[in-house]
This record gives sequence, C-alpha cells and structure tokens, in this order.
Amino acid sequence: MRSSLTSVCIGTALSGAMLLGAAQVLSSTPEVIPIDADSSQGIAQGRALYRQGQFSAAARIWQQEQERLLSVGDVLGHATVLNYLSLAYQQLGRLSEAEDAIATSLTLLQSSGPSQPYAQALNTQGRLRLILGQPEAALTSWQQATAVYQQLNDATGTAGSRINQAQAMEVLGLYRRACKTLLQASNLPSDCDLSTPEQWRSVLRHFEAQSDPQLKQVGLRTLGNSLRLAGQLDAAGTILQASLALPQTPVDRAITLLNLGKLEHRRYQHLRPLITSAAILPDAALAPAQQALAYWQQADLALSSDAQIQALALQSQLHRLSLGIELQQNQDAPPPAGQMSLQDKPQIDQVIAALRRRGIAHLPTSYQAVNAQLHFTQSLVRLGTEQRPLALTMANTALRQAQELQNTRAESHALGLLGQIYEQNQQWAESQRLTEQALVKAQTVRATDLAGQWQWQLGRIYQARRQRDAALNAYEAAIATLTNNRRDLLALDRNIQASFQADVEPVYRQFVDLLLQSPDLNNNARLQQAMEVIDTLQRVELENFLRCDLASIVSLAQQPLAADTALIYPILLSDRIEVIVRLPGGQIQRHTTRLPQPQVEATLAQLRVELEKSYISKDVHALSQQVYDWMIRPAESELAQIKNLVFVLDGSFRDLPMAALHDGDQYLVEKGYAVALVPGLQLLPSRSLSQTRLRALTFGLSETPPLQAAPPLPQVEEELTQISAYLPTRQHLNQAFTPVELQREIQSTPYSVVHIATHGQFSSDPEQTYLQTWNQRLQGSQLSSILQDRAPQGLQPIELLVLSACTTAAGDNRAILGLAGLAVQSGARSTMASLWSIGDRSTAQLMRHFYQTLTTQQGQITKAEALRQAQVKLLKTPGYEAPGFWAPFLLVGDWR
Repeated sequence: MRSSLTSVCIGTALSGAMLLGAAQVLSSTPEVIPIDADSSQGIAQGRALYRQGQFSAAARIWQQEQERLLSVGDVLGHATVLNYLSLAYQQLGRLSEAEDAIATSLTLLQSSGPSQPYAQALNTQGRLRLILGQPEAALTSWQQATAVYQQLNDATGTAGSRINQAQAMEVLGLYRRACKTLLQASNLPSDCDLSTPEQWRSVLRHFEAQSDPQLKQVGLRTLGNSLRLAGQLDAAGTILQASLALPQTPVDRAITLLNLGKLEHRRYQHLRPLITSAAILPDAALAPAQQALAYWQQADLALSSDAQIQALALQSQLHRLSLGIELQQNQDAPPPAGQMSLQDKPQIDQVIAALRRRGIAHLPTSYQAVNAQLHFTQSLVRLGTEQRPLALTMANTALRQAQELQNTRAESHALGLLGQIYEQNQQWAESQRLTEQALVKAQTVRATDLAGQWQWQLGRIYQARRQRDAALNAYEAAIATLTNNRRDLLALDRNIQASFQADVEPVYRQFVDLLLQSPDLNNNARLQQAMEVIDTLQRVELENFLRCDLASIVSLAQQPLAADTALIYPILLSDRIEVIVRLPGGQIQRHTTRLPQPQVEATLAQLRVELEKSYISKDVHALSQQVYDWMIRPAESELAQIKNLVFVLDGSFRDLPMAALHDGDQYLVEKGYAVALVPGLQLLPSRSLSQTRLRALTFGLSETPPLQAAPPLPQVEEELTQISAYLPTRQHLNQAFTPVELQREIQSTPYSVVHIATHGQFSSDPEQTYLQTWNQRLQGSQLSSILQDRAPQGLQPIELLVLSACTTAAGDNRAILGLAGLAVQSGARSTMASLWSIGDRSTAQLMRHFYQTLTTQQGQITKAEALRQAQVKLLKTPGYEAPGFWAPFLLVGDWR
C-alpha cells in the first residue's frame, strides 16, 4: 500500500497559555547564590537559620547584628547584613521592609566601586524585583551583577548571576534566550539545540563536573525548565531528573517536582488531540497526565514539613486542580484501579476544599499570593455556575492584594476575571464596566497579552448587548493585538500551541461570524475583510504549527487572480456553512447553508470513510453530492469559464479531496476543473513551468532495509524508472538512498523536482514524522533542514516536491497544514502527496500519467492541470474507478 502525507510539523511542538507567565515561574524564584565569606559570626548564625527555613529567627539575628555593626562604624558589614535582611523579609512577605533594606545596602556599597558584596546585593535586588512582578527590572539588576562579577574575574558569581538572569527571561517569555544564557554560564555551545541524547549527555557531563553544588543543582533545574518552556520536552525531562537526583533542600526538590509535573502536563496536552484522530491509544495520552499528578503529590509531600513556604505549597494543588478540570472537560476515561484520578467532580471538589483549608484566600499580601489566587480563580471560572460565588470572592481578594502591591498587571488580570464571571452571569453592564477597566490597566503597563484577552471579551459583551459596530471594533483590536503578540512571541520562541485552539482560533472565527452577519449580506468590503481574516487565521495556524514568523507573506485574498482562476473559501461556523467565492476581476460572491456544525462534521467524516474504500460504495456519490451542493452548485454559472479552483479549506473540510466532489453526473475533475489547495497565502512568488528547466532527483526503497520489518515495495523501482523516461533524472534506489546522499545532491545540483518514494509516516506529532532511508529513519525536522540547504548555495527553490510515502499516521484535519508547512520549510513552490493509503501499483500509474503530461505539454499546462488529467486517466482505467485510488492526491501551494 502507498500512503499519504497526513501532516508534517518541522520544529518543536509548542505549549503554554498567554496568561501570567510569572504565575508559572515564580514558584521557582531563584535562591541567590550564597555569599562565600561572612564578615561576622552573627551573619553566619543567621545564614544557618535561614537555610533551615527559620526566616523569622534569621531576621532577628541579623537585625541585632545590623545594630552592632552600625554602632562600630563597619559600613561594609552593615551593607552585607542589610542584604541578608532583605532576603529574610522577602521570605516573610515583608516586601516593603525588604525594599528599604536592599536600597540602603546598595547605597552604602555603590560608592566603593566593584566588589563582591555589591554584586551580591544586586542579586538580592533582582530577586526582590522578580517577586514584585518586575521581571524587566530584575533582569537589569542581574545583568549589572554579572558585569561586576566579570570585572572581579569571579567565575562562580558570573555563572550564578547568569542563572538568575535566565529566571527573569523565563518570566518574560524569552525561553530560548534563557537557554542560551544558561549554556553560556556553563561555557557550553549556546545554540540550545538539545534534540538528541548525545547533546543532553554532553550538557549533563559538564554540569556534573561543576564544583559548586548549588550552581550545579540550580543551573540544571533552570536549564531544564527553560527547555520545558521552549518545548524540548525530552531534553527537559532528562535534565530536570538529573537536577532532582542531586542533594538539595525540600523546597528545591519541590520546585523541581512541580516543573516535572508541568512537563508531563504539557506532554498530555500535546498527545491528547491525537486520540481523536486515532493516532495513539487513549492510555498513551493519559499516562503523562497520571505522571504529572504523581509528581505534584510528591511536591506536596516535600513541602509538608515547611509551613513557611505557604504560597509555594499551594502550587501542587493548583496544578492538580487545573489538570483535573482539563481531564473532566476532555471527558477522558478514568485510569486503571489504583492509579491517581482527578477528573470526576467529587475529587475536584476535594482539591478545592483542600486549597481553602490551606488558606488560599488569606495569604499574606505578596506577588506569589496574588498569582496563586488568580490561578485558582481561573480554574473556578472554568467550572461554571456552581463555583461562581467562590470565584467572585477569590477574584476580589486578588484584586485587593494587587492594589496593595500597586501591581497594575495583576489588577488588570483580576478585573478581567471579574468581568468574565459577570459575563457568564449575563450581567452585561457590570461585565462591560469591569472589562473596560481591565483593558485600560493592561494598556497602561503594556501587558498586551492581557489586553488581547480583554478586547476579545469586550467583543463578546458588545455583541451580546447588540452593539454591533463596537463589537466589530473590539474584535478587530483583539486580532491586531494577538498578531503583534504572536510576532513578538515567535521571535522569542514563546511556546503557544497548546492554547491556540482555546485562546486564538475562536477570536478569528467569532469575528468572521460577526462580519458575515452584516445587514448588507453582499457587501464586497465586508466579504473581502472576512476572507482576509480567514487568510490571517490560516497563516497564524501555520506559524503556530511551524513556530516561525510568516508575517511577510502576502494574504492570497489581496492578490490579483488570473482570468481562469477562482478562490473558494468554505468557512465552517457553529450554525452554518459560509462559502465565499472570489472571481477574476474582484467580484466576490457569498452563499450560506444553515446547518449545525456537528451535522456538517458528521457528513464530512462519513464521506471521508466512503472515499477511502477501494470500490464505489452505495453512499459515496450521495454524500459527495451533498458537499458539492454546499460548496460549488450555488456558484456553478459564475464558474463556467474557470479552469482552476483554488481552495482555502477550513476545519474538517481539509480532510477531504475536493477533486472527488460529485454533481450527480460527474466528479469535479471530470468537469474540467484543476484543483489546488493553499493555506490562504502565497508561499512563494508564482512562477510558470515554462520558465523552468525540469530535472528530477528521485529517491526510493523497493527492498526492505536491514533490520526493518516493513515489506518491500517492488513498484517503486518502476515508478522511478517511469519518471526518468520523461525528464532528466538522477536516481537513488535502495542502498543509494541515504540522508548523506540526499543532502549532497540537494546542495550541489539545481534540481527542479524532488520525488521521494519510500516507507514513511507523517503525523501532526513531529516526533512521529519520518521517512525511511536505507540506513536510518529521517525525521521530519532533518528532511526540512536538508531541503533548506539549497539557499546558501544560490540554488532556485524546488519547483515540485512529491512525497510518495507508504504508511501514515491516522489522518486529522491538519493534513493540509502539514503539507503547507513542509512547503514553507523546504522552500518548495508546490508539494504533492496523498491524504490516505493507496495501492502501490495505482500510484505508479498515476505518477506516470502525471509526469508524461507535465513534460510533453510543458509551457501549455499547469501542475494542477497535469494532476487533474492524470486523475481522470486513472479513474477511467478498469479497476481504478473508485475515488480511493485517484482522489487522495493533492497539490498544495503554487498551482501554475
């Protein structure tokens, strides 16, 4: 059997919501690297108490020592003990006193020039600023400390202050920069590519050789956390486990366990969507969730003996609650007997009760306390009606503490959550008032991640209050903010995929829905705007998929169309299908079919099942005609002179080959339409094949490689031989198909066509995406890297990339997104593959027809038309009439 490209994602899967990053990171606020030498016995005694968690006792000793040193005129000793007092006050939540102490310490030390006490005081100031929710200022303090340590040639101090810098960078979302800073602190290569076990082991060996135990433990933990936040989960897990194995305090152990739990939670979020596409079994996705719960329970036990770390002790319960709600809302099955579970209501209620018993509503005022209360409120809001009174209480408590701390960002977050609670209660006026206040606060401190949420919230509220123009303006502002945020975050390697479907996609869809409810149903400007919003959504989704910025690529809706080409946008909304058709000359038509989304998706799913069959089933034509009636029939007369139908597919429509739509008499390809798919944007400048000298580079496996169980593919040799009959070809079969040879050929010769026929699997999970070469599996990221290597050699982009793979992960509606992503990263103008597994022999026949037509009519035919003619020839061949043989082949990208 031959198979398809279901989805390719090159790069690291992404994670993390665009909320208060500090709420996630401040649980691991860095312990300042200890001062090496003490100026008095009193300082040493206080340090011993501090390390035992006896912060009040340590503060009393240091206060007495401060008075003694002041009385004897010991300025350096006085400044040093003030530094320590600030640390103790920070632990006790006495933040105003902590600020006064460290400010005085720095003033006393500043005039004496660079010194270790001055650098240490800057470290303490940075820690305090991070606790106060000032990560930019914290980063500045730690950068100043690093500069002082470097002047003193203090390698340990330099490394420690860089580790602290990385903590601030994590809070700011600078995950890759944090990773680089940590590696620089350890004099390691700073490219942060730790994607292989060999690279992890190299880093671990270096840290194991570190003589300072705290630098070793904190450095590994911070690096592991940075890698977790940047999406390198395997490397992060290995490094965090290494950190956990080192001797450490209960607090340090708990922090590492919390981060390991968050890592496993991220694995669950990554694997969970694959259950619905049957790409993995439910147990495989649920295992990380169970492991996350186990880590958080261990963190809870590690902290049970240290009541003074109250806000930190709440973190494990808060994370357990959040994951439990997620499991409940995903309706995931309970785990086997004896394993931890949290998705049923009684257990969620128990966690809420435990958080209340631990006094989450009565924490001493601190930034950590506010974040814990906001985290709790968010979870309560997700639970809906029953927990709204408690959510309201917690949001007001967080607001009061934020105001006491004069933390405008936290105020905005609390006000916005209050607005959300009133929105759920349909108390629109109060919800609007609070949300508008939240937006002003967010904009005041340039908290654009929060501003985007509140603009979206206002759009929903205005729409509910029938203030249509205000709602449109709010949605437009939200999308503009989201676009700017994502551009910045992509540049910083912010991990955002997990929140895409919940926090990003709905904003675009609701805006389009509102645009298409215009009283002037055929207003060209509104329809054009709706197309541009869908184009932007497709681009953003592709950016999210690839983790790269495509902002420079022009929206397809803004580009002129040839006289024989039409763009078709089917948009799936909750209560209807909207189809927008853009015709040559700028004319835009819109057709609406009112059907609930579940019914549409059920029809599309059933059609997909019928199309894959190797015979023409009794239902396939009726189902295919139904979809044709939604998408094509209303515009048939306007499409009479059109030759190319270019689809910008949405949602579940992506899972279907448009060529197989049936009008009751003929398939779409039989009607003379060449079909292409694009992700709403022009990936590369369009270029006619008449401008190109076609030369093919072909690779394939017809035999089973050593140590592999996959069956041989005897038709591959015939397939590659047929290609060579129609255009100049350099062929690499079996033993000649290696990654090294592929890279050498790609870099050295200007091939316009690259054709790969081999066993492989393509999935929306990048770790499960590969092609089989003779001597190894070629991961999707490696394939992308090889194909990109043409640019430095000055070679033209690949004109056509054909992937004729043999097995595939179960399909999902991100298949076309994966093809488009591979086109972007490979530099190919067009990519051709199939949506499902197909016969080896029928593939060879279709490829022969395709290349024969493409070459014999070069200059007079497009790639899309060559594919159409090849499909028609195959469907008219006895034995291959069923769509299952010819329909799944897709052309994505430039159709010319």
